[in-house]
Amino acid sequence: MTKRWTMCLLLLAAWACIGSTTGCGSSTPCTYEGKTYKAGETFPSSDGCNTCSCNASGETSCTLRDCIQTCGGLEEKVCTGEKVCVLQSGSCNAHAEGLCKEKQTCPDVAAPVCGCDGKTYDNSCIAEQAGVQLKSTGPCPKRSCIHEGKTLQHGESKLNNGSCEECTCDDGKLTCQPDQCTCLVDGKAIKNGEEVTLKDGCETCVCDSGELSCHKACCLHEETYYKPGESYTTADKCELCTCQKGLKFACKGTTTCSTDCTYEGKRWTTGQTFPHKDGCNKCTCNGGTVTCTDLIECYPECGGTQGVQCGAGEICKYNFGGSCDTAGAKGRCIPVKTCSKTENEVCGCDQKTYLNQCTADMAGIKVAYSGPCKTSQPCGGRGLAPCGAEEFCNQPTHCGRTDIPGKCTPIAQGCTKEYNPVCGCGGQTYANECLAHAQGVSVQYAGACK
Repeated sequence: MTKRWTMCLLLLAAWACIGSTTGCGSSTPCTYEGKTYKAGETFPSSDGCNTCSCNASGETSCTLRDCIQTCGGLEEKVCTGEKVCVLQSGSCNAHAEGLCKEKQTCPDVAAPVCGCDGKTYDNSCIAEQAGVQLKSTGPCPKRSCIHEGKTLQHGESKLNNGSCEECTCDDGKLTCQPDQCTCLVDGKAIKNGEEVTLKDGCETCVCDSGELSCHKACCLHEETYYKPGESYTTADKCELCTCQKGLKFACKGTTTCSTDCTYEGKRWTTGQTFPHKDGCNKCTCNGGTVTCTDLIECYPECGGTQGVQCGAGEICKYNFGGSCDTAGAKGRCIPVKTCSKTENEVCGCDQKTYLNQCTADMAGIKVAYSGPCKTSQPCGGRGLAPCGAEEFCNQPTHCGRTDIPGKCTPIAQGCTKEYNPVCGCGGQTYANECLAHAQGVSVQYAGACK
């Protein structure tokens, strides 16, 4: 009886297989992420972490582990789905590695942080949700700007040379706009082109594109200015000198005149020459006034290969003219003194114009040549002449543009080792602007090259 029952069941099963569209033992395949998988087959989940499998009914089921997914790094891996890449803070590494995390709503809390993109975010959550690596807590420092080869700090303004346009540095970006080009004189604003006389009555100034251009209108004698018509009597009381409109003195004799001189307790007559108290220079009596030579060779040597230093109250005066390189050069220790205001301009090796030789000496600057420093000539652009042998064409904001003019700038010498990095045209970082100019390289912007 049992065998007959078993046979019936087998016949029923066979009849069911014959009526099935898929046949006995077959199953429906699964489709996942555009691919087809057989029943019983396992395969990776789209999140790269979980595992999926296909069951006999054609349904896909996957594990639901909370997986840790990395992002960024050298491979520049990206997060899947709606996740964001939260990078490690502090290093500002272009190839930093982070973790993929679910997007979240950030709290409205003011706790500013500085991102590696140079921008300030209200808090670290907002920076992380923007996929920005954190550099430091607190707002980012405002960036400086380069304007006509010089550094402007954030918020600082400067008039463009030769134009009535004022440029302001705003966090690394220059913004320029028209300016009235007024000048401030003794607390009062004067218009462009207007001429005024200063309070001392000895200087006349003209407002030129926001800059004052001044010239003396008085005569100078022994550091004292005299207006036209004013006079002084010489020390020997032999002459009365009056300032003329041509800024020169006209002198005439007086009735009271002493022609003898007294020097170091001795009396000398006019025309006599006698030794200076230093035993080196010579002095002469001229109508009651003693005049002495001031020979440089009478002072002790300084500098040289041994780097001899001067004593207190002295400064090393280098020879006039020649090379501006003072390394190994010899000079003479001269006393620190107050210089006269006589205008006899010289150009220093620091490319600055000094009133006279004495003022350059007292600043410890070797004189390059007589006369004011030469004004930078335009260069580059279309049809402009090339710069001289010891100059380069400085184009601080237009690196390499052949159609934009620059200014001929002296190749710098004697730069300091101060670390105030700048990015030169060509993408190389220099410790400071002077060292860039020493290589004949214009500066693109303040800070290391990015």
